[in-house]
Amino acid sequence: SCVLTQVVNDCELRSLQGCRIPGRRNEAIARIDRDWDLGPLVNEVDFIAVGSMLCGDDVHRFREMLGKRGQHALVFSRIETRAGLKNFEAILKASDGILVSRSGLALEMPLERTVLAQKAIISRCNAMGKPVIISSQVMESMAFSMCPSLAEVSDVANAVLDGTDSLVLPAATSQGAFPEAAVLACSRACCEA
Repeated sequence: SCVLTQVVNDCELRSLQGCRIPGRRNEAIARIDRDWDLGPLVNEVDFIAVGSMLCGDDVHRFREMLGKRGQHALVFSRIETRAGLKNFEAILKASDGILVSRSGLALEMPLERTVLAQKAIISRCNAMGKPVIISSQVMESMAFSMCPSLAEVSDVANAVLDGTDSLVLPAATSQGAFPEAAVLACSRACCEA
């Protein structure tokens, strides 16, 4: 019922942040509450990206929760844990598409494995004819800089060349100082690829 931790570096702790214990199923995150009211919003959306899908049954339970009101909405499952990777085939089969949360995966595995996981997920989605979206740390420096780094442009181009269908720029567009420039830079990298 509790976790004992020890601070080993000087990273900043912020409020409203989640806590991950790699390799452990977090029931508070994984639970899908059938009483959760999506309200009338579910009638207005084309697709829903839902996190914490740890197995195919989680996706099926989420679809049941949407009911008739949300049966038209495509369900994109966010892959963000080792459990999600382990059960990826079942999640992919139950989902309409996949969203790769690189920052979530990076909390649970070495960074270099996150890159390989992204490539494998894109490949499987392409083979199954299902769309895949890459999210997290896409053009991240553009939250505070007018120009992307060469590594960021390369990252976007490589994702496109691997077969991704879409990219999400969460920090650069929702919190950044240069959202329009970030979208234009990403678009240029995609078009060149």
